[in-house]
Amino acid sequence: MKSSLLITVTAFTLALSACSQSSSIDSKDGRTGDSESKVVAINTKQVGEQLVSNSDSQMDQVGSNVLHKIGNQVAPHTVSVLQGRLEVDKVKSNDKQTRFMFTLINPNDYAVSVKFNSGMTADLIAFDNKNQRKWAWGDNMMFTQALSQRRLKAKQQMPMGFNVPNEVIQALPVGSRLEVRLAGKVQEASKVTLHPVIIPII
Repeated sequence: MKSSLLITVTAFTLALSACSQSSSIDSKDGRTGDSESKVVAINTKQVGEQLVSNSDSQMDQVGSNVLHKIGNQVAPHTVSVLQGRLEVDKVKSNDKQTRFMFTLINPNDYAVSVKFNSGMTADLIAFDNKNQRKWAWGDNMMFTQALSQRRLKAKQQMPMGFNVPNEVIQALPVGSRLEVRLAGKVQEASKVTLHPVIIPII
């Protein structure tokens, strides 16, 4: 009788131990699952950040062989009636061409009338380091051959864009320049209408 009772108690104890071990294993697996879930989430975030990083890197690499050659606009030595600002539009530039935005500015407190001999308001020209004209935006454009006039109010700005093939910029040696020349002229003005707006190739 005592032997039978001892066997029963021993069996019950073993069963409890097994259940306890089973519960411990299940609990551990649950934590492992949570841990794996966190790892996956972290990896997903890292991948997302990497994709964003790669995207930014690709944006930086678009025309990177060109952008590093483009310097800052050169300030004119003398004052002109109008002012100009020339800068690269990185958003609209790509691996085929670089987009330049030119802004014609009337800095005066009075309106200014600019007369043009054709439909072209300005041209962007590439000169090499020997001052040789190598390329011009207007060479491949068609313009009306009619006189026109634009009136710029006080402080008014007039933007215009130029697309330059990247191969043109890449072919320019150090010391070359990109130059915007206004095709119009302010009549009866003692000052120059606008000095050429220049960005050097560095």
